[in-house]
Order: sequence, then structure tokens, then C-alpha cells
Amino acid sequence: MEAVSNPGLFILAVMVLNITPGPDTMLIVGQSVTRGHRAGLLAAAGISLGCATHVLLAVLGLSALLLASEAAFNALKLAGAVYLVWLGVTMLRDKGAQPAQIAEAPRLTRRGLLLRAYLTNLLNPKVVLFMVSFFPQFIRPGAPGTTAGLLTLGAIFIALSTVYNSSMAWVSGRIAARLSGSGTWQRWVNRLTGIAFLGVGIRLLSVSRPGS
Repeated sequence: MEAVSNPGLFILAVMVLNITPGPDTMLIVGQSVTRGHRAGLLAAAGISLGCATHVLLAVLGLSALLLASEAAFNALKLAGAVYLVWLGVTMLRDKGAQPAQIAEAPRLTRRGLLLRAYLTNLLNPKVVLFMVSFFPQFIRPGAPGTTAGLLTLGAIFIALSTVYNSSMAWVSGRIAARLSGSGTWQRWVNRLTGIAFLGVGIRLLSVSRPGS
């Protein structure tokens, strides 16, 4: 496609981004370890839905508008920070579940997990900054088909992220299933993940929009 520049470099950059630890990875691994790989796969699906939403917002120009408004950006940052802190507290209180319990989990719980992962990605202002600053670097200025090019890059980004996140969910969940003998270590994983989310949520408040 004419508008896309250096697709190979884009793919490499996305792969490096995926292996960099962040809230998405923490949530997926945490859920896989404490609730099984199916829960991790649901979390990965929720993250992918969040990424798809960010791509659409970026293509429509809404993400750029968000960054242009200091009040709107600060509102998103505060909402994201509060949500991550709440998620951390929830994980600290969560005792996890054994494999037999996971199979019998009600549908509402699965929907809740999907929504939890979706909001973790959607309310992260760093993803907005990434979409607005990173994607345009791989679009040729003035080339025809800019919108189609952005959608193509977005599709590549979502596909690679989905494959990586799903692999992380499956591997960490299967390893956890083999090592599980009691629920003690799952509770410790929840506690460590919860503390990490608290830290990320607090640090999110220091994120600044470009030009501020």
C-alpha cells in the first residue's frame, strides 16, 4: 500500500512493544496464573478489543483531539489511574480460583473479566500517546490512501498483539496448572500483581501530554 512506509520496521517495533511489561501483560499473566489459561485468553481478547477501539479513535482523529485538550487528557488520565488502583485493590482481595472452579465460573464473571481487560487498555492514556505519535511515523506524508494505511497498520498491530497476548496467557496458565498444589502461591501472585497495579496507577498521574 502506497501510504505505508517501512512495514518491516513497524512490525519489529510492535513486537518490541509487546514484550515490554505493562498493565495489559500484568493483567493477562495474573489472570492466567490465578484462574487458568481460559481466563487469560479472555483477558487477551479484552485487550485486543481495547486496541481496536484505540485504532478506530486514532483513524477518526478523535485521539488527536483528546491530546489537544488538556482537560480531556487529564480526565482520561485520572480515570485510568483510579481504575488501575481499584483493580490493584481488587486483586489484593482476590483469592483466585482452582481449575475446577474456573470451568464452572458463571458467564457474568467471564463477561466481567472481558470488560476488566477492555477498560485496562482503553483507559490507559499511554496507549493514546502511542497511537498518535507512533503510527504516523509509518505513513508517507501526502500519499493517497492514508486512512486505509492507518487501518492496515492498526490491523497488523492488533493481530500481533493478540497472538502474543494469547500465547502469554496459554503458556503462563499451563505452567501454573502444573505447579499448582495449593492456592497459597496463587494468592501471592494476586498480591504482587495488585501491588504492581497500584504502582502503575499512581505513576499514571505523572504522564503528560505532548507540549504541556
